Amino acid sequence: MAEVQLSLEEALDLLQKWLEEKRVIHVSITADGVLAKIPARLDDVDPERVRLSLTKSTFSAGPYTSVTFSMSDCKFEYSDAEHAPEPLRSQLKGYDALLYVYRTGIALGLAVLPVSEWLQI
Repeated sequence: MAEVQLSLEEALDLLQKWLEEKRVIHVSITADGVLAKIPARLDDVDPERVRLSLTKSTFSAGPYTSVTFSMSDCKFEYSDAEHAPEPLRSQLKGYDALLYVYRTGIALGLAVLPVSEWLQI
């Protein structure tokens, strides 16, 4: 399966699932030639705001070590790592799935680690 366009509702459902599973997510933020990457866990998911915080433990690190973004006016793409075509599959090696969130001027990549990996964190 290649990248699939998701609706806002589908993206929220996926993020809510990952929140409930306490999944570790590698967040890539790209804007105007700048790339930032952080390991995080989801703290809050709703249509107005998604908040992730740095993952050093299973509890929220608080609002001062977080990434918060609005889901409004975004486009969403989902990619299952196992079935992604090359060269994307090589880039996703070691991840279960990837959710892309696009807004004007910024792109977020939320790459989810497999259960065997995040249970060790």
